[in-house]
Amino acid sequence: MSKNSKARRDARKKKSARINESRSLGGSVYAILRIDGVVFASLGKLGAEWTLLVGGTEVMRSPDAAMLIGVMQAIELRAEDKGSETSIQASAKLQPMLGAPASDEADAQWEAHATRILKEHPLPGDQAPKRSLMQRVRDMLT
Repeated sequence: MSKNSKARRDARKKKSARINESRSLGGSVYAILRIDGVVFASLGKLGAEWTLLVGGTEVMRSPDAAMLIGVMQAIELRAEDKGSETSIQASAKLQPMLGAPASDEADAQWEAHATRILKEHPLPGDQAPKRSLMQRVRDMLT
């Protein structure tokens, strides 16, 4: 059987479909960050690892949920500073982590991760207004 035989291609497709299915969190969401009533981020468990999703995209994984809860709280604080209404809903298992004090080192790590995430996934209202094609052409000509 050759390397690229139909049987092997089909097996690879089937395997990648299973992997993609397992990457979705299904019903195992443990915490949700809402900004202005809209879900901005969610935290779930995939196997033994915790996964942080922003805008439906996996942005971080960690074996420790506290790290990801801290990142969610850092994002929440930034949204509150901009005047947005925010809330984090967490399962009973993660609820104690929401109010737990953290070291300065952990806060710095969370802020660094939050900065990276918000560069890729801006907060609602941070997006630059989209200009029409005509506006862009006028700007280029002037």
